Amino acid sequence: DPVTGGTSVLTDIDDAPALRPTFTYDPYRDRLIYVDARVGGNLFAVDASGNRSNLAPGTHALMVAARGDGILYIWGSAGFAFHYLDAQDTLHDLLDESGLAVFELEGSFEELIYEPASRSLIVLTGQRNGAVPACGQADASCAIRIPLSEDGSQVIGPLEHAVVDVSSIWYSFEVVVGSGRFGDSG
Repeated sequence: DPVTGGTSVLTDIDDAPALRPTFTYDPYRDRLIYVDARVGGNLFAVDASGNRSNLAPGTHALMVAARGDGILYIWGSAGFAFHYLDAQDTLHDLLDESGLAVFELEGSFEELIYEPASRSLIVLTGQRNGAVPACGQADASCAIRIPLSEDGSQVIGPLEHAVVDVSSIWYSFEVVVGSGRFGDSG
């Protein structure tokens, strides 16, 4: 409770290790959205009363990010492909710059965020053993910005990335956990 600081269980999700570590709040649906690996990577929505509904059966998602207007971006539903669910819960391909194929980004990511100020998706990873070719540096944290068209259906420019080595221990690897947007300006 944001007023009292008290906590309560919103919904009981058994077998939590099977859940993907990706949750997003969707203001359009007024629901918390998450990926459940136990049910084929489907997207589930949870309302304030704890009621769950399956938004996209058979999605096979790994990550999800809400745009805020009904669009939910999904990564990993088929290989390294990006898709999106529209406000009517219809699944679409996120198109690459050419507009002819689904946009794919090879790697292993821990977080996916939509950033409205730049109309971009941000993917974050700890780069375990150089798992993301677009980043170039192994065993460091990496953020990749994917610029999108105004309607959000297509990638419109080159990807940008930033790499930061958080840990100075040479044999360690980094994992990005618990990221999010700050404020309305991104």
